[in-house]
Amino acid sequence: MAEGGLAIFSFPPTREDFREISKLKEGELDKIPFPFILFSHFIEERTVILEVSKGRIQKKVLIEFGTPVDCQSNLAHETFGRFLSQMGNFSEEDANRFFSESIANGKPLGEYLVSKGIMNHSELYRFLQQNLAKKLLDLFLIKEGQFKLSFSDFENKSSLKVNVPQLIFTGITKFATIEEVNKFLAPLIGKILAKSVEPFVGDDEIKLNQTAQAVLKSLEKPKRLDEIVAETSIPYEDFSRILYALSLLGIVVPEERNRGKSKKVEAIKEEPKRELPSKQALSQEEIQTIREELHKDYLSFRGKDAFDLFSLQETATILQIKEAFLDFSSKYHPEKFCEKSISDLKEKATELFLAGAKAYAILSDGELKEKLKRERIEKRQRAFTSPPPSQKDLYKELLDAKTQFKTAKALRHQGKHKEALNYFEYALELDPQNSEYGAELALQRFLHSELFADKSLKELAEILKREPTCFTAWINSAFILAQRNNIDAAKKNLLNAEKLNPKDTRVAEVKEIINSKQKTFLKK
Repeated sequence: MAEGGLAIFSFPPTREDFREISKLKEGELDKIPFPFILFSHFIEERTVILEVSKGRIQKKVLIEFGTPVDCQSNLAHETFGRFLSQMGNFSEEDANRFFSESIANGKPLGEYLVSKGIMNHSELYRFLQQNLAKKLLDLFLIKEGQFKLSFSDFENKSSLKVNVPQLIFTGITKFATIEEVNKFLAPLIGKILAKSVEPFVGDDEIKLNQTAQAVLKSLEKPKRLDEIVAETSIPYEDFSRILYALSLLGIVVPEERNRGKSKKVEAIKEEPKRELPSKQALSQEEIQTIREELHKDYLSFRGKDAFDLFSLQETATILQIKEAFLDFSSKYHPEKFCEKSISDLKEKATELFLAGAKAYAILSDGELKEKLKRERIEKRQRAFTSPPPSQKDLYKELLDAKTQFKTAKALRHQGKHKEALNYFEYALELDPQNSEYGAELALQRFLHSELFADKSLKELAEILKREPTCFTAWINSAFILAQRNNIDAAKKNLLNAEKLNPKDTRVAEVKEIINSKQKTFLKK
């Protein structure tokens, strides 16, 4: 590994390669892509703050023991309210209103929405998880920029966690450019590939789609890359992205790396079966109540001290502390979550149970209890003398892709295609997963210069591969194809656009262009 983030490692990277990557303090993303950085810290189970920047875009990922728990940025579309409006939970106008009301009530937006009955805690947890995953996936689209790491502990108040192997598989198969894929797969061409006998990722850590499973099934017997393609009949671009992801995760490796290694098979020791007392199955109402109460406590427990966790006053007696602990530990004892209908909550219940044990240890120790009281007094004094910055003021400083997009559309309408192109590019840079922004940028390249026609059509095809229901991509590709006299392809794409949104005026406009082109051709 050279200085300055220039990677000199084999592909797929070995554990030693990842260890070296995880030690980097800074570097360039065009040399060490984001998935390499993220997976290196996952393997090494590091706690770090990863900062990524590109121009004015700033993103900060908090990684605890190798797992991202929070992602902060200066992008307006990544705020929770904007995310919910994009998901169709409510309009952007309602999102802005709820945001203002939450500030007036001194509550985070999520808590305010729960208090208003707009969603419950289980739904809030799910939406927060989805928003975190979406913000992290954006980083797979930043191909050029800088990264910097701080190897220091931080106070984690987030209860969110992301499955890193699953995120990397999704991010690569969905967003990796074919140029990036070819660059890293080049060393594997001509080599015999096999399933690793010592993969970095266990079967229980990742769910593979059917196409990826077909690739692994083909590798029951080692074979070359071209032989896998021939056997599976998977389109090459899809196959190459999957192979890139599986190789990075250490699931597929050159066969030579397996030599001298044998798959570890541990004998399974069967525990004697315990006869459990028969218990009536939980009703749907009981399941919903358990889920709601657990998610309510789970979302907030990391930001609470021992008194707050048990909802106790600082004057609580040792008897009150014991009673609160017994109630809390009984509620979240892991064995209470063995029933199939709630077994997916067992890990969260265990975390809460351990947090309760830690809180009791503090409150039952006279010295630790007094120390906590002093810390609470100091915290109240700081809050009084130095109030935190207003959320509303922070919101004003965010970069808003939607504003850039609106400006770009206005400039296009005025015929200022070069200026419009710059604004469309910036809008997509701020919100790289937005298919509409990408489709309009592709069209704007063509409007600026027809020399970009092939590039534009390729970009539109990539968007439609990711999002086949993107009307804007279908209609824009139909327009470009019609202008280039590729009438049959234009008609096909127009038909797909019309199925999605028949009333859009652009459908009639493209139809007219196609008819005009056909009449001109017939006159010749």
